[in-house]
Amino acid sequence: MLLEQANEVKDKVRKYFAKGNKSSNKRYFVKHDGTYDIEEIKNRTASGLWSNMDQRLKKAIKRTDLGMAARKNRPDEDKWDTLFELVEILRTMPKEKRSGNCMEMAALSAYYVIVRDYAKPDCTHFVQITKPGDHAFCLVTPNKLSDCDLTPFSSVTAFTKSASASKWFVIDPWLNVACFANEYLFSAHGQLEKWGWEGKRIAWKHGSQGQGWYPATGEYRNKFEEEAPLSIDALG
Repeated sequence: MLLEQANEVKDKVRKYFAKGNKSSNKRYFVKHDGTYDIEEIKNRTASGLWSNMDQRLKKAIKRTDLGMAARKNRPDEDKWDTLFELVEILRTMPKEKRSGNCMEMAALSAYYVIVRDYAKPDCTHFVQITKPGDHAFCLVTPNKLSDCDLTPFSSVTAFTKSASASKWFVIDPWLNVACFANEYLFSAHGQLEKWGWEGKRIAWKHGSQGQGWYPATGEYRNKFEEEAPLSIDALG
């Protein structure tokens, strides 16, 4: 697989969901309980960071509406047992109802990798960043991984420091990242930083305040990068 192919798959998956409701776990300018943080919008506007408060609030409301629709239309987990069954559900969804978070986007990424023959099923993987993280992405390797390579990594940081990471590809449409695995920590960190500046919040249940909406930076990012173990499953 080539890096340009990884980016092609990432962009194709994002385009697929952009025609519908996108994801349900992102919102703009909300407090932990999901209510709008008007003071934050006012403060950013007053400081000169933004020029149009109404426009920013309108964007936040639209994203919330899309997220609520996405939550309603995401495939129920009791409707599928394998990632391939999940992909079949996604591919048959009406365009206007297409909805998915990182799990669905990772599954569809793996599907495109395989059907375009960019990699074989046993070189295409579904990776979960487990508690206290809550994320998933597609991993593509040049060869079938050994049992040693499939041993869970203790964190994203440890994953990117693997001796083989410079030969692996990460495709993560939810984060809008496609890169060599050894660059994933840097790329993810930068994207979360960008989201934090934009006022984006992420639904997360393993934070210090329990289930709710957290800034993309700070506690969420720290757990994502340093404390959440990875589980890797090959599709073949």
